Amino acid sequence: MSSRMSLHPMTTEFEPAHCLGLALRASYPDARLLSDSRMARAGDILVIRPGQQFGLETLLHRARAVSASAVIVDEALFTETQHLLQASDAPTSPVIYRLPNLSVAQGVAASAFYGEPSDVVRVTAVTGTNGKSSVAHGLAKAIARLAGLAATIGTLGTFVFRGESSAQSLDLEMTSALTSPDSVSLQFLLAQLRDRGVREVVLEASSIGLIQGRFAGCRIRAAAFTNLSVDHLDVHPPCRPTRRPRHCCLKRPILSRWF
Repeated sequence: MSSRMSLHPMTTEFEPAHCLGLALRASYPDARLLSDSRMARAGDILVIRPGQQFGLETLLHRARAVSASAVIVDEALFTETQHLLQASDAPTSPVIYRLPNLSVAQGVAASAFYGEPSDVVRVTAVTGTNGKSSVAHGLAKAIARLAGLAATIGTLGTFVFRGESSAQSLDLEMTSALTSPDSVSLQFLLAQLRDRGVREVVLEASSIGLIQGRFAGCRIRAAAFTNLSVDHLDVHPPCRPTRRPRHCCLKRPILSRWF
């Protein structure tokens, strides 16, 4: 069994997601697993998660429009998804897969699908209210001086550092406008960096990203905490003043080593 599963405290709960990711990779070797239908092309697999902006029917319509080979939905939406696709007059429909607790399980499935990229790429996360981008870029630059190559993923985009050179943007298939990409996009980004020879990545980990499970399926070797201010107290549960902020606000099973 993959080391990814052994790192998660709810191994049994997310084992179906891991197995599905492996099965999809074997069944659709030329496909990409994506969460953004705007990036999809024919044959890709889409994770469908309705939200405030787009409903289930709209997202399924997009999946059909790009000729997606398959979609993954939350188990609670499986029956509705079947009915919507059956009611469509489209000549073909994507295969439907389902997972419980998709918001978290999607990251585990994507990690398995892309060959567990964070088993090869060493990921360091930087979290805190302020200074994440500056710390992430400074740390990546320092690592590059020692290891020769490092990358950052965060608010400013995805950049690579080579030796003592300045940050260089990469022409990747996927970018993210968020400080912390969703878990499917993150695995896709890590896989692209791995395939380009990057072995060290410094990742900005936003508070919202931590709460929403955007790092599920990602092995984070170390984490840095910059600071905590009132900006994030509306997001996290109330903290007791006597407890360290990183413990009361950001204690996550995937973040095991701090500096």
